Parts: sequence; structure tokens; C-alpha cells
Amino acid sequence: MREVLRLLRREPGEDGLSQHALPEVDGLVSAARDVGQPVAAVVAAAHREPPDPAERTAVRVVREGLTNAVRHAPGADTRVLVEESGAELHVQVVTGEAAAAPTGLTTGGTGLAGLRERVALVGGRLDAGPTPAGGFLLDARLPRRAAPA
Repeated sequence: MREVLRLLRREPGEDGLSQHALPEVDGLVSAARDVGQPVAAVVAAAHREPPDPAERTAVRVVREGLTNAVRHAPGADTRVLVEESGAELHVQVVTGEAAAAPTGLTTGGTGLAGLRERVALVGGRLDAGPTPAGGFLLDARLPRRAAPA
């Protein structure tokens, strides 16, 4: 479990592959599934090369959401959505009510406070809180820069 949390929380460049871009979402989802977290994911947004700040931040939102799901709601159904909505990326991570007791493991990260700062730095908005069904929702709106010509 600690290894999966380490993988989900890794920083750019630690594995030589991380580019903090939309293609990384698949690996994050796989890592969560590997420890039994049921995750349904839809990525309906175009990857840009090089990734724009919104894209890199979207990956951070997904990473934080999945890390928190594994840590605080192990076994709960989790949905990840990354979609283009006009000139922004819309990112949601919704976790259902916990199916098991929280793991009690911590990562020493800055969590939601740090994520709010990252989202604000790119001019975005982050809403986070409990759902009426007893789960948790992360919902980010991140403005995209114009695609390079």
C-alpha cells in the first residue's frame, strides 16, 4: 500500500517518465486499481505537446483525488473525468462512501491546500468537499492556453 501511495504521490522526474501530462492519467488509474480501488476513468481532452499548465495541473488533481481515495476510502467506487469544456479543462474525481476503514497511512504532502494553490496559479477554480451520498468530490476548472499554431 505504501508503494502505491508513493507512486501516486511521486514528483516529476522521479521515475524518468513523468511529464505531468494527460497520458499520465492512465498510469495513475492503474496504480489505484492495482491496490483494489475500483476506478472508472474517462479522458476526453486532447494532449498537447508540450503540455500546457492546465494539463499538468489536471494531472495533479487526478493524482490528489486518487491518493485520497486509496488512503481515506479504500474500496469505494471512484470516477475520474478529464474533459475539454470550451477553453478549459474540467477535471472531476468523485469517490463513493468508504467501503473499508481508512488506511491511516500519510504521505506528508500538502494535500488539498497545496492543490488549491496550484489550481489558482493557472487561473483555475477548485471545489472540494463531501457529496450528499457520503463520498468526496474534487472538481477543478482549468483555463487552457491557446494551442500552438
